[in-house]
Amino acid sequence: MASIDKMMNYAKSRWHKPKYVMGGGRIGAESSYASRTDDCASYVFKCLKKGGFISESTWNGTTEDLFKLARQGKLKEIKRNEVQRGDIFISGVEGRSLNAGGHTGLFTRKGEIIHCNYGNGTVTTNNEREGYDYYLSSARRPVRFFRPVGAIENKPKKSVSEIAKEVIDGKWGVGGDRANRLQKAGYSYRQVQNEVNKQLRSRPVYYVVKAGDSLSLIAKRRRVSLDSLIKKNPHITNPNLIKVGQKIRIK
Repeated sequence: MASIDKMMNYAKSRWHKPKYVMGGGRIGAESSYASRTDDCASYVFKCLKKGGFISESTWNGTTEDLFKLARQGKLKEIKRNEVQRGDIFISGVEGRSLNAGGHTGLFTRKGEIIHCNYGNGTVTTNNEREGYDYYLSSARRPVRFFRPVGAIENKPKKSVSEIAKEVIDGKWGVGGDRANRLQKAGYSYRQVQNEVNKQLRSRPVYYVVKAGDSLSLIAKRRRVSLDSLIKKNPHITNPNLIKVGQKIRIK
């Protein structure tokens, strides 16, 4: 059966390997998996073959041939917000996407693509921090998104919410190290960080009563209203009577 893992392992193994040549990767030795040249479409065709989504005898075609695979039911069109690891983007108008009229590549995750491109002259990745939006901008030309049909389901990954909780608990490091580890694991750093911020904002905050404290004084110091403090602490039956060591919820 077809495998996203096999396809993407090959895709990544070609990083900075072939020289970008328009029309490359198709004839003779250049049609092999270890070719010296590729263009955007021949690279994607080889990835699809390596993953078992199309037969080995398939011509390493063009963006127009990728559109043809979609018409044949070998690629399923999806929405941009649905993309995940192993999905394919094709920019350009179907019927007019040849040569400089189109481009294609694969998603390593939502937020990062890997593609053989003219700009870098080889296979590179581009993510949210550099170039991702340029290649996927519909302002230049239409961009469509496809998923190879017949893949073995990947092992279910943890949700962004679960990963964000682990980040808060310190399991993914900090700064650039955190970003790199998340991206290598197939997560969007921006998406995870947004969820981290959301969870931190919604997390309860508590204060432990000290000698001399009162609810009104705590409210003033924490810049919340006394009424809000009373509502968040229904266990306090007498707002004028709190005890040292008592736990007060602030938000």
